[in-house]
Amino acid sequence: MIAVIADDLSGAAEIGGIGWQQGLRVEIITTAATPGNNIDLVCVDTDSRLCPTEEAAKRVKSTTKMLLKCGVTQFYKKVDSVLRGNVVVEIEALLQATNLKTAILCPANPSRGRIIREGHYYVNSVALHLTEFARDPAHPRMFSDALELLRPHGILPIGLGKPDVTVANGTIVLAEASDENYIRQWAAAVRPDILAAGGADFFRAIISRTHPAGKPSPKLTLPQSDGRTELFVCGSTSDSSRRFVESMRATGTPVFTLPPELMDGSDFTNSMAADLASKVDTECRAESRIVMTIGLPLVSNPIIARKLSDHLVKVAALVLQSGAIKQVYCEGGATAAALMHRMGWNRLQFVEELAPGVCTTRPVNQDIQFTMKPGTYEWPAIPAKSSS
Repeated sequence: MIAVIADDLSGAAEIGGIGWQQGLRVEIITTAATPGNNIDLVCVDTDSRLCPTEEAAKRVKSTTKMLLKCGVTQFYKKVDSVLRGNVVVEIEALLQATNLKTAILCPANPSRGRIIREGHYYVNSVALHLTEFARDPAHPRMFSDALELLRPHGILPIGLGKPDVTVANGTIVLAEASDENYIRQWAAAVRPDILAAGGADFFRAIISRTHPAGKPSPKLTLPQSDGRTELFVCGSTSDSSRRFVESMRATGTPVFTLPPELMDGSDFTNSMAADLASKVDTECRAESRIVMTIGLPLVSNPIIARKLSDHLVKVAALVLQSGAIKQVYCEGGATAAALMHRMGWNRLQFVEELAPGVCTTRPVNQDIQFTMKPGTYEWPAIPAKSSS
């Protein structure tokens, strides 16, 4: 069994989609669960991107030990492509738990225009600190120097390298990768005594070497609802999320937002949440598609920003508990993870990949489909609403 340890749910799902494309049996789990039987690839969400460093390391170590007992023979450490979170701390924790000494870290995703060239990170040819990632409420990317983005550094020395470099034992090599050919060369450099860590493109290149036969490419549209009401929960504040919400408004889709007074950190009482959930639920019984979003101006305070996301999830969970929704689409890894937690879902069976990074799952023993995507990715084409 192959195991991927990711620090957020959308990252775990994205890697699961790549494995599914290669014909692997995939399951996505939280740290509260163990993988099921007859699984080829298990992707674990440690939900540790926003954790203190000590807690992040603890979660990775305990998860790794559990997976070793379950018979995992190969590990991959999924990190955020623009290096948000406890990247070095979690890589070193996984190295320690597996008794490995060396890692190749290749976070670049050239397929999405995200590259490292001459030590600097670019998104679609724009320096990282000049993109929307500079406005990330928890991990603003304020410069493009890739090594600086990895701070705080850990115990092992970290150096920038190109594919022709000799990977020294006891180091972490941050991989330069300006195109997909670089990614393939880095994949060829991975050995059993080296931990591979990075983004989706790196994992795809590695798994393609050992599992070259895959399924046909998936359809690039969201599935028809088959008469089942669709709920979109948009917890991301990315530009792509805002564009999506506005496009839904333009088509007449009902859009529900949080009360504006929550911007200053005011309490969101249970009665306020229940009242909003009741309004959404009533609309769900008349409409085939509903959108819920934070819907407020950007908040610079990360604590308040996280609270707003939690408030949105609280309402969404109340709506789901009513039973009217059978398809939920969630935007943003942290939002998806929080919704899973509130709903008590620990294991997700992989159903299909709708587009790169956009994955449909089914919570074990639940009659609902749960589709998620990273906040900065675009939704694929969406079919017209079915008549109610």
